[in-house]
Amino acid sequence: MKTRENNIFFNLVKNETSLTEVFCNFMQYKTIRDTFLNFVVLKSNNVNFDNDLVKYDNFYTEKDFGFSKEDKTKKLGRGDLVLNYKGLDYIFELKIEINTRLTENQPKNYLKYLKEQNEDNFKKRLFFILPKGYWHKEEIKSNIINEHILYWEDILKEIKNKELHKINPLVNDFCNILDYRWFYFQEINFNKKEIELIIHKKETAMNNQIVPKMMRKLFSIVNGASEKIKYLKKEDEQYEDWFGYVVDNKKYNIHENYIVWFGVDYELWEKEGYPLTIQVDSENDEEIKKILKLTINNNKIKKFEYQKDEDEEGSIIYYFELDNKLFEQNKDNIIEKFRDKILEVIESLKTL
Repeated sequence: MKTRENNIFFNLVKNETSLTEVFCNFMQYKTIRDTFLNFVVLKSNNVNFDNDLVKYDNFYTEKDFGFSKEDKTKKLGRGDLVLNYKGLDYIFELKIEINTRLTENQPKNYLKYLKEQNEDNFKKRLFFILPKGYWHKEEIKSNIINEHILYWEDILKEIKNKELHKINPLVNDFCNILDYRWFYFQEINFNKKEIELIIHKKETAMNNQIVPKMMRKLFSIVNGASEKIKYLKKEDEQYEDWFGYVVDNKKYNIHENYIVWFGVDYELWEKEGYPLTIQVDSENDEEIKKILKLTINNNKIKKFEYQKDEDEEGSIIYYFELDNKLFEQNKDNIIEKFRDKILEVIESLKTL
């Protein structure tokens, strides 16, 4: 990913609102506009657009749908990106974070708006553009046509297949910033000897060259996940104990009593066998009781007590591990899986 000096969207495209505005602005370019419209038609297979009739002025962002005709007190919400084609609105709801929740208007009140505008095939005029792995996809599928769920990764692939990013440097910067913030994950695979070290095979020797290579890979996983997680600070100064990051609670609306850390904890790895963990802690005893009830995908949070030093008491933390089987499954991107696990832990804390 390019640095700040050579990407015009750095620190500008960083959430769904800014992404929507920039994406809409790109509709002024006919090549981009036609690529997007053709992509929608190809994927949905039940809508058609005459591209020559669609102009940049036909697109809107944050369009207010007003009140329901049936209930004048009921607001129907705002559409992220709206295309008005032949007098009818086509709504594109954009989600960029995999854990962003749907609002009460999505999608039921959007469908109500489209139906009240025109009952003919109103479901065909609502689309969701999501990241692959979006958590609330099933909730969307139960209300709209399945083919009307589109994916950012596929849109970027289509842009690159047509080499539009090579023609327009702004398009190239746009693709790069999306990759940097959300979609690019470095491929990291572990060979057989590295896996043997991770699962504590006794016959492996610690003076082997594998060890430093493996450690660099583990650090790359932690750093790669941190690029997609809003963190408060990096905690790798005490490198003999741990390497990792503390999550920024404010960015995720987590209560300040909780501390979420992810990374490599050497003592925990040595004793429990998990190189990568997400740890949850609190200085409040009542919050600790709540933490102990955390369960994610039927996996209960685990307790770990550090070895006591002669002059101080041993401390206790609570953690979720990254399943070591993922080190063997090179078909899955381990950084992405670690990021997803961190977000699941963050999301679970909101329920406490």
